[in-house]
Amino acid sequence: MRRAPGRRRHPHRLDHRRLGRARRLSQLDEGAQHGEDQRAARQRRRDLLRHLQRHAGARSRLCRGFGSRDRRQFRHDGRWPHHRGAGHRGTRAVHAGRVPEADRPGAEGHRAPGGLAETGRGVVNRPMHRRITDKLVIATHNPGKLAEMRELLAPYGIEAVSAGELGLPEPEETGSDFRSNAAIKAIAAAQAAKLPAFADDSGIVVDALDGAPGIYSARWAGPSKDFNAAMAQIERLLQERGATTPDQRKAHFVSALCVAWPDNHLEEVEARVDGTLVWPPRGTAGFGYDPMFLPDGHSRTFGEMTSIEKHGLPPLGLGLSHRARAFRKLAEICLEPR
Repeated sequence: MRRAPGRRRHPHRLDHRRLGRARRLSQLDEGAQHGEDQRAARQRRRDLLRHLQRHAGARSRLCRGFGSRDRRQFRHDGRWPHHRGAGHRGTRAVHAGRVPEADRPGAEGHRAPGGLAETGRGVVNRPMHRRITDKLVIATHNPGKLAEMRELLAPYGIEAVSAGELGLPEPEETGSDFRSNAAIKAIAAAQAAKLPAFADDSGIVVDALDGAPGIYSARWAGPSKDFNAAMAQIERLLQERGATTPDQRKAHFVSALCVAWPDNHLEEVEARVDGTLVWPPRGTAGFGYDPMFLPDGHSRTFGEMTSIEKHGLPPLGLGLSHRARAFRKLAEICLEPR
């Protein structure tokens, strides 16, 4: 019994009545071998034609398909004619594919020059990093930061001049994070001085204070830059919240560095160092919140360490500070030792 056109096949594929059927009258005088060949051809093409679910590897350019009567073919090859439609019971059909449209101009043409390269997965490559080669403006009016940056730049032969020495105004820091504030300062100095400008925005982030003082670390010291008062304020808030154990006094320093050129090209990096806040402050070296910050894995605060230990890059120093770690990243892409 034959299946009606369009009806579903048996779920276990048991309705292949044509397998092993009697030969046609026209084949009776062609010999037994011809009949065996026909049956073998039908069986070896059963359930063997399907599209792969993954990208195929390198292969021959020859057409795919089977070498027998009524053989199936992939529609993209299409080297021999298709047979009858789906409703004909005499043979199984293969639907012809649609005629492909002609290529349209523009969308798949050559890209305009000067664009960014794309990788195979659609990721856009950023422009090449730019080197700092000569004079650099340090966008700060803080003598402590200026001294640190000159120390870090010394091995690279870069002449550093501060925004304060050039009489440049301090821009308003309206960013929502360290990175954006560093960019604001660097861009303002580069545009005003017509030179590459370097800016740092850094601060201390205290877990128990919900991230405060964060980007407002310098403001907590007030106009007079009284960081002793700022450290006392942090300790008072920690005591009010019952943060007395080391696990409750976790904090980290963050440093975001940005170099801006007059044509608005930017290079940006960021780094952090984790530690614990101690009280009372220990040591007189460094500046800012250094005397109350104990970096993880060490027994001395930043205020008790020498400048070489904190900011000196290996092999001369340990490069422990957040600013030294960020500067190391910047040096890899923008600086060359001299």
